[in-house]
Amino acid sequence: MSGLFQTVMRHRRGSGTTNRSMKWVVILSGSGALRFDDSEEVVELKPGDFINIPAHRKHRVEATDPNEKTVWLAVFYR
Repeated sequence: MSGLFQTVMRHRRGSGTTNRSMKWVVILSGSGALRFDDSEEVVELKPGDFINIPAHRKHRVEATDPNEKTVWLAVFYR
């Protein structure tokens, strides 16, 4: 198991990422939106919201709050 604590401010849409491990993400402050390449759905997240992302599922940060730092904790596990 490993973790990542990240602060992002005014994130612009990325090209996406794929992880070999499962990823659990929780929003601590701010807000953000994730998009999965295999879906048109955009998942909106606010403080306290969390999501489990399966291994090998390509995803990207679509946007973050333009007025507040977005802080999230990601835990990678198998």
